[in-house]
Amino acid sequence: MFINYILILSCLVFILYNTIFYIPLGNSIQNEPSDDETFQNESIKFIDKEINLKKLSDPSTVVNSSTPLTITVINKELTDDKKVTNESQQNLDSLLLESPIINKKWYGLDIYSAAEVGKANQSLRPINPPDISIAVGKDHIAQVVHSSIQIWNKNGLTLEKKLLHDLFNISKDHYITDPMILYDNSSDRWFATIVDGGKEEIKNGSSYYTCLPLCKVIIAVSKNDDPTHNWYLFPINASKVENFPDIPKIAVSKFNLIMTTKEFQVQPSINESKSIHRTYIINKNFINQTDSTINFSSYSLSDPAYAVPYINPIDSSSTITLFKENSTDVFSPVSSLKITDYLTSSSIHPEFQIKKNFIKIPMLFPAPKFKQPLLYFKEKEEVTILSALRNDTSVWIAMHSACQPAFISDNVCINILRFDKIIGTGQNYNYSLVENTQFHIDKTDVYYPAIGVSRDGNLFFISGFSNSTLFPSLRISHLVAENQTNDRILILGSAVNNSTSYGDYFGSAIDPINGTVWLSGQYVDQSIPIPSYLSLDQGDKLRDKTWATIIANVS
Repeated sequence: MFINYILILSCLVFILYNTIFYIPLGNSIQNEPSDDETFQNESIKFIDKEINLKKLSDPSTVVNSSTPLTITVINKELTDDKKVTNESQQNLDSLLLESPIINKKWYGLDIYSAAEVGKANQSLRPINPPDISIAVGKDHIAQVVHSSIQIWNKNGLTLEKKLLHDLFNISKDHYITDPMILYDNSSDRWFATIVDGGKEEIKNGSSYYTCLPLCKVIIAVSKNDDPTHNWYLFPINASKVENFPDIPKIAVSKFNLIMTTKEFQVQPSINESKSIHRTYIINKNFINQTDSTINFSSYSLSDPAYAVPYINPIDSSSTITLFKENSTDVFSPVSSLKITDYLTSSSIHPEFQIKKNFIKIPMLFPAPKFKQPLLYFKEKEEVTILSALRNDTSVWIAMHSACQPAFISDNVCINILRFDKIIGTGQNYNYSLVENTQFHIDKTDVYYPAIGVSRDGNLFFISGFSNSTLFPSLRISHLVAENQTNDRILILGSAVNNSTSYGDYFGSAIDPINGTVWLSGQYVDQSIPIPSYLSLDQGDKLRDKTWATIIANVS
């Protein structure tokens, strides 16, 4: 009996000691057991591995290959030696309740699945880079990349996947590029564009446009609110037979579709030195006609314009133009821009009034080379608009440039600028720069921001990031104040991408039902299985050029 008492007393002392002096065993994120019941909405299966947010650190830090990475923004006092601590791990439950909250996420298209639907045609092959665009309707999510479109319901169930050659009725031996898609809530239709670059030419294993017999942008419009049904097609030829209409961007207002392109000469040889920048204003009445010929107004500009999508379609269409200090130098810094509004009073009277606003901005310098383990992505990047949005009162644009001050940094930063409309007397107004934020990840490059503004006014964006020890990865951020974000790692990359071009842009869209933001970006995943229809030689050539995408809904 006495022995039993001694045993019970020993157990009580042991429990009390561990309660008071308990120290967690290690701080390895990888070895921490997950709580599937608590975090079931925060986890997702990616092929044969599961990524669970409870296995990640404090959203401001992450460990990869034993290397601490500090995610921060300029003016935010965080240091390199901030590591994952037991305290931050214990506080993760409460941190996961902070924005950005990832409501849903799933795999999008990857370098293999994007081409899989064309496996019967041996001339078709996976295309790099993807150039991601997404759109969200009442019941559907659509993602387009360079070669394919895939459509899901809002729970991630695939409804359709097809080649863009088929969607746009383009011959399989033609070069296509720069896809874009959006959903217009005011007309309950889907709009998509693609560049038909004419017969494809293969040189040294890479494909090129020829504009033979000619080049054009094809606008596709869904016949109803279901993008899996049929589409109307409307081709718009380049202004000259020998010109290639590059980088088309589209947006819709209440009455118009607006499209911007950059044309340059292809025949008899490629010459981009004298580019023609064009803006098209197309009355939306054309969406109900069966005739493929449409009427439009167009303008030739000396500087590139970017069509600005609308959160909620209003009476005007808008474009943004950046002005370089030296207009003849591609890599010249930018210190001013122009917001042009095309104001239309009704669908019956398509005439519009043009209002231009010139605005000075803090100087932005071209971004240096993007780093990844052992190599760079590409040469330095000129300052260009990568994402833009507007509503009745504000315009947001996102770019990347050299982090400032440049003399203490050789990294790529993200710039997000907000302009508010200032109403004057009568019908006069102008725009004023009210917010200028530059984000960086310490000793790391961030790139290809895609922004979305939710119905309740919160701005979220997705971006890629990498450095000399971190593979191309993805994060999602919530801009809570100027130069202040809440950040969350979406997924870490697991390999390098050794292609000549990693990408040009990521995608974002606003849900017309609940006003949340959907985002999509690319990263590198070495575990993507090579499809059996590709030969071993083809698979080996693509192994270091792989990319994968994720679609996520955030709030």
